[in-house]
Amino acid sequence: MGTKRKISKSKAVDEIVVLLENGYTTQLIVSEFCSNFHLTERTIYNYLKEAKQKHTAKQIEIEKELMNVDVESKKESRKREILGVLDIQETLSKIIVSSNESTTDKLKAVSELNRMLGAHDSDKLRRELTENNNVSNNDLIKININV
Repeated sequence: MGTKRKISKSKAVDEIVVLLENGYTTQLIVSEFCSNFHLTERTIYNYLKEAKQKHTAKQIEIEKELMNVDVESKKESRKREILGVLDIQETLSKIIVSSNESTTDKLKAVSELNRMLGAHDSDKLRRELTENNNVSNNDLIKININV
């Protein structure tokens, strides 16, 4: 059997916190400290009480950090969704003003953009498209705009 060592209170409490973090039970910790250090069982239980308070405080801090990380992650995810929508709207706008796109593609882009913006009144859209862009009713039927 080895000789028992002396240990300061703060060092003992810190070591107990580490043991708690590693899943040691109270009984194992008391047994370990009784066999290795010049400490009474009562002293070890007092240190254990303090160590459990520190351990609990650490766990609460970890939980708070995880919550903050989760909130930040959700914010970033939402930003990516918003940017995704803005990218889609930008692409649709480019199609609408492009001279290389067919009338049908432009109409589909206008329809989709209006749907995304919540301005998809088909009668209003039909009037605007036919008046401003010389679009025929047949083109409107192709993209499912009521005529």
